Amino acid sequence: MEKLLQWMEYIEDVRQERKVRHKLKDILVIVLFATLADADGWVEIA
Repeated sequence: MEKLLQWMEYIEDVRQERKVRHKLKDILVIVLFATLADADGWVEIA
């Protein structure tokens, strides 16, 4: 898990800082785990 999080540090976040509510790394981890749990879309991920 630690290696995955370290790898995600290399991904550049190009969003406007004042509009960001959540860290990009957190979003990517949630999407990854939801996908592994067979979530098919954003509604199931939420």
